[in-house]
Amino acid sequence: MQRVQINSSNVHSVGYEPATSLLEVEFHDGRIYHYSNVPGKTVTGLMRSPSQGEYFHYYIKDQFQFRKVS
Repeated sequence: MQRVQINSSNVHSVGYEPATSLLEVEFHDGRIYHYSNVPGKTVTGLMRSPSQGEYFHYYIKDQFQFRKVS
């Protein structure tokens, strides 16, 4: 999955697979997590947000099932 770098002090990059609604998040420390069943509109909101880190914290972090990939 290809990720796009975002402007956040905590999150380095994100990738999204629309067919499976899987959001991949890479943090600045190298950890990568997969978030399941994330709607496309939520990812669009993240990418358009003036504060992407804040958006991630409030609308994604504890709202969707996740697992650590690396």
